[in-house]
Amino acid sequence: MPMRKSVLRAIKWLVLGAVVLFVAYGGWLYWLFHGGVFATSRFDSTAWSAKQTNESVSRCYRGGMAKHVKEQVLRPGLKREEVVRILGQPDFEKSDEVHYVLGMCSGLRIDFDGLHVYFDSTGELERVAILQH
Repeated sequence: MPMRKSVLRAIKWLVLGAVVLFVAYGGWLYWLFHGGVFATSRFDSTAWSAKQTNESVSRCYRGGMAKHVKEQVLRPGLKREEVVRILGQPDFEKSDEVHYVLGMCSGLRIDFDGLHVYFDSTGELERVAILQH
């Protein structure tokens, strides 16, 4: 009889542990698919344009603002000059795109993430993407 109680107790703890892991995993997935690290703060022009050091570049120094910038600050139809006025000089640019480094935000922090702003042939904002490099 005592062995049976210990087996039932072990099963109860295993089931409870599985439920806790399932709920934690579900919460993590929800956080991840609703912006994750890229949705931790609102756009702050002072923080966005702050001078970076060698140490800060290895952190996710702009990443927390990326989703807010992508979905609320930059709107389709903005001219390139307006985007540069809002976000400052880009870190990289091409004729149809500007790119702002967000820092090392994803995974093991071995790759940089960037906010890419794409323009159509008339120079108006077409879309914004957060990409890992």
